[in-house]
Amino acid sequence: MPSYPADADSTVCALRLAESLPNGGGLRAWRARAFVRRHQRFDGGIATYLWPRRMVWHTRLRESFEGWCAPHVCVSANAAQLHRFAGRRRVLDFLVAKQDRDGAWRAYWWYDEREYATALAVDALASSPDSRHRAAARRGVEWAAHAASAEPAVHTAAAPDGSPFATALRLRVLAHGGAAVADLRARTAAWLVEAQAATGLWPASAWLRFPPTQTVDTSTIGEWHIGEMVRAGVMVDDRALFTTATVVTALHAAAAASRLDDC
Repeated sequence: MPSYPADADSTVCALRLAESLPNGGGLRAWRARAFVRRHQRFDGGIATYLWPRRMVWHTRLRESFEGWCAPHVCVSANAAQLHRFAGRRRVLDFLVAKQDRDGAWRAYWWYDEREYATALAVDALASSPDSRHRAAARRGVEWAAHAASAEPAVHTAAAPDGSPFATALRLRVLAHGGAAVADLRARTAAWLVEAQAATGLWPASAWLRFPPTQTVDTSTIGEWHIGEMVRAGVMVDDRALFTTATVVTALHAAAAASRLDDC
């Protein structure tokens, strides 16, 4: 199995934790932010990996890595959460440019592409002082509200009984909708509470996908293969940790939004 070098997306996740610390993570966090900044492309988007040729050398795979080294909406939306990141404004502008006409965004690395990318993008854009950014966030909320009005849970081929992961991401978007979506938010949160297992976890439903290394546009992939790491593979977090963390974060955001509605 090939090994992979450090990537911008995982580094951003660590930096988000660092920003919650009293010193912001110190020198190590400064170095990590510089690492992420090197992955920012001319259009403001953040790529997961930096150099295609280095990826070939590191992994010993002979395919092109054009896709994995392109700017990705989901990685960019994750990086846009970093308030200490010097390139944040350019990332937010990139997200506005990449928004679909219906208000959603599409992820590169996740099976639930629209829910994942939209949740992170709305989180970042809603807190911006720029009116264009906030308007894009409102369109994202409208998309989620329209989807949730028919069914609070997200049902997919990978989770026909409902995906706690995708549903939680939709709830995170609705948390930015105010009193206008309070009923939808409550219904979605109630479904998630009922879906919790006796262990305290939620059923594993965070499906990470691995587009072929040369693929830039994942809409060109006709079929995904469960259990494969590359060549259009998808794998679930079988210990349900990422799913559960995502649900807990969403429920916390929904509770905070409800308290604001009551003020």
